[in-house]
Amino acid sequence: MTSPPDSISILSPGEVPTLGDVPQLYRTAAADALPMHELFHRAIRACVARWGSGQLIVQSQTVDVRPSSHPGIPVAQAVPLSASGEVAVACLGAHALLELDGAPCAPDALVFAPFGATWRFAASETDATVVVLLITPDDGAPLSSRARHCGRVFAPWPHVASHPLPEWAQRRELRFDSQLELHAPVLSFSQDEVAAEPMFAMASPQFLREHGGPIARAFVDALPHDWTGPDADVVVQVKRDELSPGWYPALINWHMDGTSRADKRADGTANLRAPGRKVDQLLVCVGPPSPTGMLIGELHLPEVPEGLPPGAAAGVWQRLLLDDLQAGTITQTAAPARRLCGFGWGGFHTATRARAPGWRLFCKAMRGRGDAPRNERRARAQVTWALHHDDYPDDPCGVFPRV
Repeated sequence: MTSPPDSISILSPGEVPTLGDVPQLYRTAAADALPMHELFHRAIRACVARWGSGQLIVQSQTVDVRPSSHPGIPVAQAVPLSASGEVAVACLGAHALLELDGAPCAPDALVFAPFGATWRFAASETDATVVVLLITPDDGAPLSSRARHCGRVFAPWPHVASHPLPEWAQRRELRFDSQLELHAPVLSFSQDEVAAEPMFAMASPQFLREHGGPIARAFVDALPHDWTGPDADVVVQVKRDELSPGWYPALINWHMDGTSRADKRADGTANLRAPGRKVDQLLVCVGPPSPTGMLIGELHLPEVPEGLPPGAAAGVWQRLLLDDLQAGTITQTAAPARRLCGFGWGGFHTATRARAPGWRLFCKAMRGRGDAPRNERRARAQVTWALHHDDYPDDPCGVFPRV
């Protein structure tokens, strides 16, 4: 039986750090990382005290995990050899999601993992935000000292219910007209321009004209006139993703937006039979890695009985939509890049898997949600690897590479 690894707490009792403010780093020298955040300072100081050298490499990422998703690769992997014979790892947050040799590591501690041990990430049981750290002695390989722009989360492939389906799934009484309208193209932008574009959530068109980057302003200029007035009830999201092959920039299942959050049934789920408000949407994608997928045709889906867990409902809908695609009663297409595209309530769409590395910017305007603009600036985004057939990415910016 092996003894537990040494560790040191780098969070004070009861401390809840502002995890979203922690920079995301890839192969950064400790001297550069030290002044960036107090967590880096504490972790680097502990490593210097243990290893006697400040020649260290720091990697970090901040991840928003959802139930059943993992902040890193979920299969056990060997701790790599280093000059000190160990590396320092941490998964900081409210829950213990990092495991070393099958035992959970404390969610407030930096753990010194010896060569030959194995680490893996457990699935989260709740919504949570965690910071993943990996600190190693300098191995002489080139440093990057570049900011990482997206947290990586590993999520189960969308559950698809198997046949036979439950009795309630036979009553396909909900009808959705899923269509994609093509409008005018927007200007062409380089990958460097996409990488520099700031991100926003729930912003008004007027705010983006004043504070957005050139792509967001071009998107607002391409919107119809009645979408941009002060009383238009329009909010805009601007999201930038840095993708590697295999990553998804957003939700990985067929879904629809467009119901007001005020339209709820007794169990809190969306009232799709009689929505009080239907939302129209216009979007544009700039950058080639991952076009938005759209379903085309009249969709007939069952209303999910109240009280069922969301996973059961999603699995049935996925099965029925895949069956309809195979039968040819509906089709799918991709929103073309740099083209203003429109869809309304009932427009089912999904993120698609990136086939090449690069930057992607997604601008989406929503009219009729009834939400007051919040004009939130975002510093980072998050991408997803869908766990499917036990394949895992060769991600050049992974904090925990496969070894």
